[in-house]
Amino acid sequence: MNRSSPHWWNVRTWFFLLAHLALLALLLLHSIEFQTADASPATQVTPTCPPTGCAQARVYGYQPRRYDMRSTFNDAASNTLGNNGPSYDQINRGLPPNMTQETVSASRPIPHIVLRGMAWQESHWLQFANAVGDPDDTYACTLISGDCGYGLMQITSCMSDGCGWFAPNRVAGELAYNGSGYSSL
Repeated sequence: MNRSSPHWWNVRTWFFLLAHLALLALLLLHSIEFQTADASPATQVTPTCPPTGCAQARVYGYQPRRYDMRSTFNDAASNTLGNNGPSYDQINRGLPPNMTQETVSASRPIPHIVLRGMAWQESHWLQFANAVGDPDDTYACTLISGDCGYGLMQITSCMSDGCGWFAPNRVAGELAYNGSGYSSL
């Protein structure tokens, strides 16, 4: 009887130790899930962006890392943004007087490096920021220049009414939609 008591005590002690370790592991995983959820766009507090006197209001949004924006430029260049941006039927190719109309498609894209260069010159690839030097991977209001250029491509033309072919509020609030604005530049 004396020999079985210490053995029973050891098994019970190990059982409780393992149960407590499992409980601690679950609590740790649960806290990590909450921290991840706090960083998601759905749980961010949406502040009111200050007015600018421009045609469209600034929108509070998430500025992704610049590296993650490559696909947006590629999709815009090949006219495959779908509902994320306006589509373009044809563009002029060549120089006057020898210009021809050509359809932009995945098989005949605009060179994406041209779009990237234009967006870098205009905004340093920022849609949501207070200034061009702001960091990415953060939340901010739409970047608007002194001449009321909006976001990534600094769209200025037709921002009051869209001129019948684009939605100005989407240019102000959606990175991919703004990134498709190459034809208005």
